[in-house]
Amino acid sequence: MSLKKGRHKMSGHTKKLLLALAMTSAFTMVGTQAMATEGYFTHGSGARNKAMGGAGVADGRDATALNINPAGMVGNGTEFTLSVSLFSPKRKFIGSGGPGFTTNSINESSEKLFAIPNAAFVKEIDDTSSWGIAIAANGGMNTNYRNVANPACVSPPLPANNGTFCGGTAGVNLSQALISVGYAKQMDKLKFGIAPIFAYQMFEATGLFAFGGVTSNPAALSNNGIDTSTGFGGRIGLEWEVSDAVRIGGTYQTKINMSKFDKYAGLFANGGEFDIPSSFQIGAS
Repeated sequence: MSLKKGRHKMSGHTKKLLLALAMTSAFTMVGTQAMATEGYFTHGSGARNKAMGGAGVADGRDATALNINPAGMVGNGTEFTLSVSLFSPKRKFIGSGGPGFTTNSINESSEKLFAIPNAAFVKEIDDTSSWGIAIAANGGMNTNYRNVANPACVSPPLPANNGTFCGGTAGVNLSQALISVGYAKQMDKLKFGIAPIFAYQMFEATGLFAFGGVTSNPAALSNNGIDTSTGFGGRIGLEWEVSDAVRIGGTYQTKINMSKFDKYAGLFANGGEFDIPSSFQIGAS
């Protein structure tokens, strides 16, 4: 059993632009998210944690616990873990044609399979303490809508006479990597862990030129290549062995203030801000 929550705030003139971003990413997904993606948060890291559906926050038994609840890495000896998740979302929408500018047909993203790696190393200091380093990747919701013929682009004149949004090939790509260095200590039935985090993001958007009229910076809206940003944060966690059969765990990750995406300052709020929001997770196993 697991409970998880995060907050992310966006504001201002980008609300209309985010409609395009949403249409070309999360909102064009077909099917339910449930515990499968949780937006761009992950409910588990590594095969074992993912199989537990989030309850791994209370039952860390391998090195990948550092990516979720750093308290869970103590008591597992010295270990190196490497894993790759295969994620296959299918995103499509049915366009309305004129008077809008989407095609009057089914539009399906060509990006359908993603490999998401993560790795962790934990070293036992003594019987009651450990340290470790881990990297966890987030992503796999990239979209790519082909440069299809689109009669709706003819009137009124738009940036291109083809493409899903009359701007040629359209799509977004957000990738994240979180690098954690952690320490954990066990005190009888209670484990405590802490892990500073370095975050790295890459972002690219294409085919959104048609939304240039609702941004203060049309030149920093679309088709500017890959942009990067970095930031620092932290994660703390507890794991309590209530009995031989029951464990309770909880973890909190601070907001990570990221540097701005300058190449897409016209797409995101406040001139390119895209911070990673704070989150918490509570579980029992």
